[in-house]
Amino acid sequence: MTPRAHNPAIRCLLAVVLAGVLFVSACTETNSTRTLVIRQEPPLLDTFTLAPAEGASTPPGSLRVFDAAITTEDGLTGNLLGMLITADFPQPASGEELEERIGTLIFQFGDDQLVVTGGTIYPLVNAEMQTGLTQVRAVTGGTGTYLGATGQVTTGRNDDGSYTHTFELVE
Repeated sequence: MTPRAHNPAIRCLLAVVLAGVLFVSACTETNSTRTLVIRQEPPLLDTFTLAPAEGASTPPGSLRVFDAAITTEDGLTGNLLGMLITADFPQPASGEELEERIGTLIFQFGDDQLVVTGGTIYPLVNAEMQTGLTQVRAVTGGTGTYLGATGQVTTGRNDDGSYTHTFELVE
């Protein structure tokens, strides 16, 4: 059997294709998620009315701030600072008993922080979420251990007034 002569153009083409496949393989990111569950003790609440509106219990523009102790499943303790701004009320004709709030929450563990923000819906006359319902907000960043954190957190209020925050962090 005599060796076949290979066309240099085909060799070059094969080399380029192989290099491209290796490059794409090296650059392809595989995102995985990490779950972090945090328990929050019942918060201390206060409401500041920034723009009073006649007849509203917490008028649009009201600022609700809160502070609560938090603990991870691993026993790490910290503090949650948060604020909610009442953004909108339902139209009286709709009969809905809900209001929309914009919130920012900061989960602090010493120098390590997770920052969360997003819009949520609350019962019209309640300062806190209803039990049995959940809210999902975006994880927008962090510091220290959580530097560059992204993902989402699902929050639910427990029967005892505490909250459970389940984070899905994209790594």
